Amino acid sequence: MNTAIDTQFLARLARITREKGLDATPGPVEDDLHPDLPGHPAYHHRQRINAALTKFESVTPPRYLTASTEHPKVCDWADQVEADVTQAPSLMLWGGTGTGKTHAAFGAVRRIALTGPTRFGFLATTFPDLYAALRPGTGNDDERERLMRRVLTVPVLLLDDLG
Repeated sequence: MNTAIDTQFLARLARITREKGLDATPGPVEDDLHPDLPGHPAYHHRQRINAALTKFESVTPPRYLTASTEHPKVCDWADQVEADVTQAPSLMLWGGTGTGKTHAAFGAVRRIALTGPTRFGFLATTFPDLYAALRPGTGNDDERERLMRRVLTVPVLLLDDLG
């Protein structure tokens, strides 16, 4: 823009402001980011938590949507996954029927989601369902290959009912 035009524009704007009785006195400027606005780390952390919980809820059976776990070793494992999924060990839960293994496993995944990880991905299936889906003769080869690629690359795989 031309400086003369800028000056004319500002003068006109000042005149209109005076005529309308508006106060054009500069006020304080808040340079600090507000936690409820984009750009603030807390805002983005909440967005990551919401995205992770949405993914969790989209693939979790209703009875495990509010699952939690207090088992120290399961909590430690979930914390390791949250810290660095590539370095975390596998976790295997075993015990009799009805002892809460599936609930604890979904609770661990939910615990991870609640930390707001940068990248959250998980797949939950039973071993019999996975085996049936990968068995030759069911579906087509492309579907089986996509599923196998997903199983091999998903950050967290919850494989239930091994035995």
